[in-house]
Amino acid sequence: MNVELNTHKEVLNLTKHDAARWERGFTELDYLSNLTMDQLPRRLKIAETELPFFNAPDGVKSFMEYCRKTLRDYREKL
Repeated sequence: MNVELNTHKEVLNLTKHDAARWERGFTELDYLSNLTMDQLPRRLKIAETELPFFNAPDGVKSFMEYCRKTLRDYREKL
């Protein structure tokens, strides 16, 4: 009986530890997501206003469009 109780305690402790680790991970992911949703549109807008003054390669323009599309899709899913 004691062995079984100790086994259950160990499993419970491991589960609590895993739950805390997952909670921290999701909290950090939520912070990163919110930061991206806040800063990426503003930074894209700044880059777009500066783009005409530089002869940016097509790859840069394509990447900026990719960022806009990804952000738009991300917002729709939220």
